Amino acid sequence: FAFFISRSAETEDRLRISAADIHVLRTIARRTWHYFETFVTAEHHNLPPDNFQESPAPVVAPRTSPTNIGVYLLSVVSARDFGWISLSDATTRIDATMSTIESMPRERGHLFNWYDTTTLKPLYPLYISAVDSGNLAGHLVAVAAACAEWAEAPAVHLQGDFEGILDTVTILDESLAELPDDRRQLRPLRQRLADRLDGMRRAVESIKAQPEMASIRTINLAVLAGEIRKLAIAIHTEAASTQSDTIADWAARLEATCEAHVHDAHSDDNAIEALRAKLLSLRERTRRFAFEMDFSFLMRKERKLLSIGYRVEEHQLDESCYDLLASEARLTSLFAIAKGDLPTEHWFHLGRPIVEIGFKGALMSWSGSMFEYLMPPLVMKEPQGSILNQTSKLIIKRQIQYGRSKDVPWGISEAAYNARDRELTYQYTNFGVPGLGLKRGLGQNTVIAPYATVLAAQFTPRESVQNLARLRRLGALGRHGFYDAVDFTPQRVPEGTDHVVVLNYMAPVADAIFEGRLRDRFHSDPVIESAELLLQERAPRDIPTATVRTEADERSKDETEAESPDTRIVLNPLKALRSTSVMSNGRYSVMVTATGSGYSRWGELAVTRWQPDPTEDRLGSYI
Repeated sequence: FAFFISRSAETEDRLRISAADIHVLRTIARRTWHYFETFVTAEHHNLPPDNFQESPAPVVAPRTSPTNIGVYLLSVVSARDFGWISLSDATTRIDATMSTIESMPRERGHLFNWYDTTTLKPLYPLYISAVDSGNLAGHLVAVAAACAEWAEAPAVHLQGDFEGILDTVTILDESLAELPDDRRQLRPLRQRLADRLDGMRRAVESIKAQPEMASIRTINLAVLAGEIRKLAIAIHTEAASTQSDTIADWAARLEATCEAHVHDAHSDDNAIEALRAKLLSLRERTRRFAFEMDFSFLMRKERKLLSIGYRVEEHQLDESCYDLLASEARLTSLFAIAKGDLPTEHWFHLGRPIVEIGFKGALMSWSGSMFEYLMPPLVMKEPQGSILNQTSKLIIKRQIQYGRSKDVPWGISEAAYNARDRELTYQYTNFGVPGLGLKRGLGQNTVIAPYATVLAAQFTPRESVQNLARLRRLGALGRHGFYDAVDFTPQRVPEGTDHVVVLNYMAPVADAIFEGRLRDRFHSDPVIESAELLLQERAPRDIPTATVRTEADERSKDETEAESPDTRIVLNPLKALRSTSVMSNGRYSVMVTATGSGYSRWGELAVTRWQPDPTEDRLGSYI
């Protein structure tokens, strides 16, 4: 009894996750890291391309954003934590990317919103995004803390996690099982490869059981991985299919992972000291880059809110502001306040509208997307019992309920969807759950983003694993992890099916979310620690009587959802009401009718003559 009552109490916010779920999530994260392994190359100056589209032809988008760069650097740190790359490789990757972004043109310390990865030139119009800059700054602080942690005792951190080898072995097993070719001459090769994979598992387990022998036995792992790669190439030579090519590819990744562990285990004293010096240098460079960003000019003084961005060529802030606490910009707000660029009052000027979920209240966002709610917690802590922590858990619950009501998987967030432009590139926009967001029209689309489920694994691992399994059965898992989205919107789904997979990969976030290590690293910085008290805001006990009315409240249960506004069908143009299109940037406006007439106007000045004539509609400018 004395022993029992003397034990330390468990913290209330401890995340409980089964070994089976950890295994599944690690495997998904390993597949996702394959995106960065494949596309972050010297051709792209060691920057992550924004996306890779498989259909109708494989195309890499040669552009990147500050958020993409920050997520990639977090993923490098996580890849090292998981044991997929060596400590030296992680250091080299961070150094190469930092060297690139340090040479890129900036404005007041900020990277511009988009860059061409092949030329490193910013894409026009030049724009500074408050949320993108905040994401990069926060992620760089976490990376700096990781470099400092590794530099304190490089010899301790040289022992990588051998589970990283088993992650790749699991994927090879799954890929071998999916190989449809079962010809007689292939069966011996398949059996030998399966036997070698079992042998690799046993070898890794023996090293974990006797860690004192790791430095010797890792060499055997590299030899065994070389045999596995040769067998995989032999199978691909015979089968010559997409599935066999995948097997050969993952076998090469397994060999590289084993060689990384060999490199870690056989580093001499001189190499360790050189690594320590490089890590300390990277710690200074990454942290300095983050703190060189000036956020003070992005605040609208009269409202004490962050503008969405700054138009560089016009020297003008956007009129719109981030005015909600539940937005992806709250990481920017926290960092800028901690740094001293914004006053503390800014945090309390952020809106906190409440929506009822069950018997508790959650903060509302603009579009009700998982990205707005769950992107900041990649590095930002949400203390147990706080309004942010309660909101994150409740909106996941609401997303699950909404998916169940529509009989689809859950996880709605901004993503690509099944509509293309003239160049057959998938279009991208934000989606959300009606009732969680203030934006109208959220119920008109049903687009499920698998990465949203991966983000939710921070809070609900069991439900996330089940949902990812359902998405996989729908064909949402590809070579580089999960595809960007599955579109269930009836207007965009081919006849005879209820969904279509968007064959596109976005720069992923899956590698950066497990175990809360990155959050601990971000908050270990003394500047960030000084502002932690802002995150302690408790959840309200009572839900306000006068809550914000949303579109979900106003729609009756039997009302059918309106068609998507991007499609308009006029069956009888002669008798139908006159169709018109109006476009404006707030100053210059253009109106065009279905017959081609119309006008253009600058403010109150008419640029072209026009008089309304509903009968003939002949007045206007024609070409």
